[in-house]
Amino acid sequence: MRPIRYPNHGSAMHALKVDSFLMVVVDLTLPIDIKIELLKAACNLQKNARIIVIGKTQYLEKAGVLKDFPSVKQIPDIQEFPKNLAAQESPESH
Repeated sequence: MRPIRYPNHGSAMHALKVDSFLMVVVDLTLPIDIKIELLKAACNLQKNARIIVIGKTQYLEKAGVLKDFPSVKQIPDIQEFPKNLAAQESPESH
């Protein structure tokens, strides 16, 4: 799996609408509102993708942002990402 990074919100939203992804990772650094919009679009447009958010876990829980998207995996910070990804892809996790 090769990572693709988008330079801005508009190009990422366009890609979600026209391309198909196995995984979508949204790093919830500031500005948060645009990233929440991107996260919701990913959940709605990429039904077969694994959606992962990095950071702002307390905010997401308190605001109820993910209540409609229970399959979204939350990771507290970027340092945890490789470890969590490896655990999800290991044969024991299937």
